[in-house]
Amino acid sequence: YYSGKLVIIDHGLEIFSLYMHLDEISCRPGETVQGGQIVGRSGNSGRVTGPHLHWGVKIAGSFIDPLRFSEESKYLNLLPWQEAGGG
Repeated sequence: YYSGKLVIIDHGLEIFSLYMHLDEISCRPGETVQGGQIVGRSGNSGRVTGPHLHWGVKIAGSFIDPLRFSEESKYLNLLPWQEAGGG
């Protein structure tokens, strides 16, 4: 309920990435996904005050800062969204 539509990616070794509050999901449960593949479209599903992407990483059950794994947002391209006035 709180996270709305979400995608959880299991990277193995108890590492999971979570993409929450999506409007659309572009992958299926159990599907293998690749870096750079679109898994969903951010939105305002769940308990939110406006559209956004809630991105999280869990290791061994604890949330950690996902930017530690981003390599300067190698796969998270926000430029089209920013150019469209999203931020």
